[in-house]
Amino acid sequence: MSLIRKPTRYAHQEGHTDVCYYSGEKRGLVTCGCDGDVRSWLNLMDDDPTTSCISEQAITVISKDGKIFVGNDNNTVQILTYPDLEKEGIVTRFSAPVSALATAKNSSLIVSGACDMRIQVTNINTSDSIELEGHEAPILGLSLDPKEEFVASSSADGSIRVWNIKEKRTVHVWNNVVPKCNSFFIAKSYCTPSFKCTDGSCLAYPSNKDVVIVERSSWKELCRLKCSTLKTDLSICKFSECGTRIAASSLYGEMVVWNVETKEMIGYLEHEQDTKITALVKFGSEAILDSEKNEDVMENDIALPDDDDDDENVISLNKIKASINLEDDQKSHSDAGFEKPTFDTKAFVPNMWNDVGMVRCFSSEDGEECSIEVEFHDVTVHRSMHINNYLRHSLAALSTQVLALSCAPSEDGPSKIVVIVLQGWGSGNKEWILDLPEGEESDCLAAGDNFVAVATSRRNLRIFMIGGTQREILALPGPVVAMNGLGNHLVIAYHAGIASDLMWLGLSDARSPTIMDSDDIIRIYDKRSCQWRVLCDTNAQGKGRADHYFIIGVSEHERNMRCILCKGSYYPPTTPRPIITEIDLSAPLCEPESEKTEKERKLWEIGSSPLDETEAMLTLIALACRSNLEYRAVDICEQIASTKVIDLAIRYALRVNKVALANKLETIADAKSNSKDLKEEDVGNHQDDFTTNGNSSINDQEEDDVSLPSIKKPEIEIKPLAMSQTLKRVNPFLKAGSPSLSPKGLVPLDPVQEAMGSMGPWHIVIAVAISLVKFPVAWHQLSIVFLAPPTNFSCIAPLSATNESMTMKCEVDVGNGTIEECTHFRYDKRIFRESIITQWNLVCDREQLANFAQSCTMFGVLVGNLIFSMMADRIGRKKPLMIAIALQSVTGFASAFAPWYELFLVLKFICALSTGGTMLVSFVLLMEIVGVEWRSIMSVLFHVPFLIGHVMNPLISYLTLTWSGFQMAVSIPSIFLLAYYWIIPESPRWLLAMGKSRQAEQILLKAAGRNKIPVENVKLALETYENQSTIRQTKSNEKYNISHLFRTPNLRLKTIYVSVNWFVCGMCFFGLAQYMGHLDGNIFINVAVSASLGLVGMAISFPTVYLYSCEVFPTVVRNVGVGLGSISARIGSIIAPYIATMGYIQPWLPPVIFGLGPIIGAVLCLFLPETMNCELPETIEDAENFGKKKSEEEH
Repeated sequence: MSLIRKPTRYAHQEGHTDVCYYSGEKRGLVTCGCDGDVRSWLNLMDDDPTTSCISEQAITVISKDGKIFVGNDNNTVQILTYPDLEKEGIVTRFSAPVSALATAKNSSLIVSGACDMRIQVTNINTSDSIELEGHEAPILGLSLDPKEEFVASSSADGSIRVWNIKEKRTVHVWNNVVPKCNSFFIAKSYCTPSFKCTDGSCLAYPSNKDVVIVERSSWKELCRLKCSTLKTDLSICKFSECGTRIAASSLYGEMVVWNVETKEMIGYLEHEQDTKITALVKFGSEAILDSEKNEDVMENDIALPDDDDDDENVISLNKIKASINLEDDQKSHSDAGFEKPTFDTKAFVPNMWNDVGMVRCFSSEDGEECSIEVEFHDVTVHRSMHINNYLRHSLAALSTQVLALSCAPSEDGPSKIVVIVLQGWGSGNKEWILDLPEGEESDCLAAGDNFVAVATSRRNLRIFMIGGTQREILALPGPVVAMNGLGNHLVIAYHAGIASDLMWLGLSDARSPTIMDSDDIIRIYDKRSCQWRVLCDTNAQGKGRADHYFIIGVSEHERNMRCILCKGSYYPPTTPRPIITEIDLSAPLCEPESEKTEKERKLWEIGSSPLDETEAMLTLIALACRSNLEYRAVDICEQIASTKVIDLAIRYALRVNKVALANKLETIADAKSNSKDLKEEDVGNHQDDFTTNGNSSINDQEEDDVSLPSIKKPEIEIKPLAMSQTLKRVNPFLKAGSPSLSPKGLVPLDPVQEAMGSMGPWHIVIAVAISLVKFPVAWHQLSIVFLAPPTNFSCIAPLSATNESMTMKCEVDVGNGTIEECTHFRYDKRIFRESIITQWNLVCDREQLANFAQSCTMFGVLVGNLIFSMMADRIGRKKPLMIAIALQSVTGFASAFAPWYELFLVLKFICALSTGGTMLVSFVLLMEIVGVEWRSIMSVLFHVPFLIGHVMNPLISYLTLTWSGFQMAVSIPSIFLLAYYWIIPESPRWLLAMGKSRQAEQILLKAAGRNKIPVENVKLALETYENQSTIRQTKSNEKYNISHLFRTPNLRLKTIYVSVNWFVCGMCFFGLAQYMGHLDGNIFINVAVSASLGLVGMAISFPTVYLYSCEVFPTVVRNVGVGLGSISARIGSIIAPYIATMGYIQPWLPPVIFGLGPIIGAVLCLFLPETMNCELPETIEDAENFGKKKSEEEH
């Protein structure tokens, strides 16, 4: 029996489509698609199907007991009536779009799976539901056992599982069967399993190009069904109702049917457009219905069984137009298409002649062997060449300098360009090869004396130097016809017209016309060269084939664009409000991942600075020398390098012992110096025209030379300026009078913040709750003033033999000239009834043990910062915060009952360790939930409870008057902070970073509800965040450490100055707090007044130095720099108690030290640059230039 393909009918717009067969009294078909519509087709002649829009996307559909059940992106399974498709209720809900549904013929169960990795089995009669969890990625396909015992599921985590419904457990797993991904909508294959419909005696699932059938219960493989004609892997398989046949569909529109009993293939069908089949449905005993997704055109086809063989039931736009005799110019572009040349532009011309020589291609009769012969007219200059054409080159170009060849793409790889340099300077291999980007094929090839040009199938004109360095990419208005080069000139013939639709037109921030076409290519008009340049190929930006970007604005200065990602459409939806994302503009150069291409991109990208160009040029020269391609280094210096760059290249060549190369570069530098004045040398880093010969610069051309498009020079020269002259960086897309949404250099667009808001009731509750942890922090860190207050004492044993007063004496004259140490003391308890000094006799030779207790506390804070920072990155923010609060309360309370000083010290250290944890984790959590515009304010307000806690210390001590009572009083409130477990959420940013999108979504939904933000924003934010994570690229593979802060002179000084200020803040703040307790007068009043007035400035300095450190250190070592400063502050706080008690040596020492410290810090601040309204440094080089005087830079 052979398969017969029936006519096709348009169903839904481009995107995922599903279909089911309604077998009730009114038979028909039901379809759903990514347009959110569900459509009921009563029969094949139904040209007006009933349509109901239920959501933004309707993903999966089944029929059961006279009802239609639809899974959608509203995270529900919607019930609809048939055929009116009216909403009748909801079966179940998920926290993510429902991606799969399944049922059995005589079953009352409906199985649903969603993108939140959960599966629910629901009885539609009783509404009872069973949840199955275990997959680690979205559910792709489901099948229900007819006996209602098992469920089979496929998931994007790569596995197929069989579940026991009653026991709620997995009974068998096949791993690495499904291609892994993180979204249902970008899944390559679904690998949907299928139970045998009659008795469920076996289960089938696709595996590569086979269908595997396994036995029920044992799950052992019974057989594999194969098809030798399949082009690609299978995606879906389905048993027929009778159980004797099984059908499967592939990724390229192929469908195969087998006889299960005989294992023989019944038939094979192939879609002419290679469209992906997204659904199969059982229809009767033999016929099978498929729903196809066309990712290349704007149609989805549904194969419908029909008794007629003609095409009367096909809804065709072409037929409608033909019936009313539309002229060709009235037909739409999608029908007419673009007329290609009638001849094959890529056919290798057997006898290609020009003034240089002839290139011929020879092939054997069987076609297995192929070679290329190159003959030159002047044999004294070039000898003949014989090349094995194993790549099957079909294009060739020949000049006096190069032989260029190009081949079409094949199964083994993409289209390639091979260039043999005929007269390159130096030794080494003179051949280079480049791969064109995927999906791009060379159509024409040309070569001149200093360039190679390739016109491609995507209307790109790629230009290379003869040494292999890539230049700009020009945009051709139409398909190329022919192209030729001579000397430094290039002539191109192309078809007039436009080969794709215009999707966006606008102006960049530099007022350059910019367009994007339907192929998602962005082009910009260069006004100096009057040419269109290819700016970016957004297909390489981590989006689906059916997705597109809608541009909001293009910035040449920032080299990025703001846009909206449109799922399955060219334009964004009106509701819910779309979220703007930001992507970099990166020219689609060949081999984009290589280091060489990264540096070439910096040479020719828009808005590049001279400093970046110089660095990129030197790196390219170094790479050429390292690869023994000296001719490439010479080529770069001859064509685009300034004399300054050549001088640096000469130094490098001498350093790597390439003396001959250095001499050659000196010759080039001398020639350029003679032809240009000093002013032209300073701006000669970037040239725009072809050179006339190897010894003249690109600018020294005749006026009739054809120039390459130039890089638009910024209106303001990009170079480091003095901070007084630094311009405020402006958002080019910001409307006048509107606040900045995303200050460049600080933070990118934040989709997570869009979902939960910047500041609202939800934020306020959490911010107030989190800030309360600063009360115990202040109480414990500054408690030493009242735990070990200055106490007068008298020696009472041994007895003195003299009448001398024993007050504050540590030694006793017992007679006969014998001096002994005092062993027993009487303490003045008029103010404090008990302290750690009186408890453990911390006087005389044990006096410094009181100071050691405070030093141990500050060291514990330092260790706590380190330990809890690692814990917070590993297990989240909330759990470490709860652990720290509980540990702080328990150890602080227990230390009040310590019978020994040593035990007190241990408990105090642990308490300080947890205090350091609460400080760090609470601050990080707060900064991760508030909006960027609130972070500076909140970072200051966050420390207000600390100051209030400092002021409260004297009151608590006054009310307790004992060290144990004080310790209990400051530890008990922490117990109430354990209620944070039910108040404080986990950080949604950390959850998203760890891939826990389900938990993050729940928190964001709650935040959106409390802040009255549309819930739809949460879903869009999660999709945008996922997209940004996909397209985010690592800028540097270099690992940075603390040594990078001291490698360059300017950054080294700034690091020292900032670290000294951190040290002064820590030393003076905690030292003064303890010193106030040693002054004459009432200790409670002294501390309270100092906390209220004198220490406010020092308290403000802490958040100030923290914020300044974040701004002055470059991004690559910012965490390291701030961490170094924090360590400096802790060292200062560790030694502060010893300075505070120096008054016993000389009364003037503590105030002098505490006074000189801030003065020294203030003087050092004068040498630091202002960071307000300045672009933050990104690299070590940026930080080195940040703050240098303009005069020094010019010098």
